[in-house]
Amino acid sequence: NEYRVKKKILVDTYYDKTTRPVRSDETTMHLFVGMSLYHILDTVSLRVPLSLVCTQFPRWMDEYLTWNSTDYGDLTQIWVPATRIWTPDIFINNFVDDSFQDFMDTYCIVNSNGEVLWMFPAVVKTYCTLDVRHFPFDQQRCNIVFISWTFHGLKLNVTFNESEAQTVYYTPKNQEWYVDKLSVIRHEMVYACCPEPYPDVTFTIHMTRRSLFYIINFIFPCLLIYAVSFLGFFLPVESGEKVNLEITILLALVVFLLIVGETLPPTPDAIPALGLLFGLTMIMVSIALVMAVVVTNIFLRKDSGVRIPAISRPIFMPR
Repeated sequence: NEYRVKKKILVDTYYDKTTRPVRSDETTMHLFVGMSLYHILDTVSLRVPLSLVCTQFPRWMDEYLTWNSTDYGDLTQIWVPATRIWTPDIFINNFVDDSFQDFMDTYCIVNSNGEVLWMFPAVVKTYCTLDVRHFPFDQQRCNIVFISWTFHGLKLNVTFNESEAQTVYYTPKNQEWYVDKLSVIRHEMVYACCPEPYPDVTFTIHMTRRSLFYIINFIFPCLLIYAVSFLGFFLPVESGEKVNLEITILLALVVFLLIVGETLPPTPDAIPALGLLFGLTMIMVSIALVMAVVVTNIFLRKDSGVRIPAISRPIFMPR
């Protein structure tokens, strides 16, 4: 029966896969776009685009792929290669890879009423603008925009089914990111080329960075170096090591910053919270170094006969 149905709708009717499958040229086709997220391949940073594995499942009505199921043993569904029938020219508008067709050719599920469902996995690389003000405790939103490259909204209405859930199969175990949800919204744009509106469907991946790695490897050592700098205030001046201790701590902090500098995302718009922590720590250690130098200088000049300036006497020799 499936062979008979395929022969009837594809061969006997001289099916043309290059033409929109509508019987009237004035008919607007409705394309329902869906997506499921499976895995995030690359760590999201300002140097690397968002790379993920997902499943896309566009759905539309083909007026030529219909049959009476009672005439074919109640057969209501068949599987047809996507290369044999008309498929929409759906592309990701913010795609950044050099291969726009990096997905697997699969079969389309065709129902007797003409409904076509095309599910195929794909590796998607998109441009994602990050807000790193709260790095490494940040939350990011990355968009994936689906649009028809040539059909405007009067010919192919790209939309989504509100009752159809956008499923997230991504598991955050041993991963840097936790995916909170996958939201979807529809827009319409008018471009310079054409007066007709071009609709698009934007899927937004809401992600939260798992910051335990940064706390253990970056924040805790930085706070430890900051705490050690206070030991210089308890070190006797007679030991002659106050300045050496502060200089050693400052050099250790500078070397540590050189090591972790590649991890901090470079951005001209905002200073990451982790960068502020390192900067404030360096300022405090530098102040401690200056104070150690001043105290040591005053101590070594106590027997030189030089009087302390009147402006500094209330600070260093309070009554």
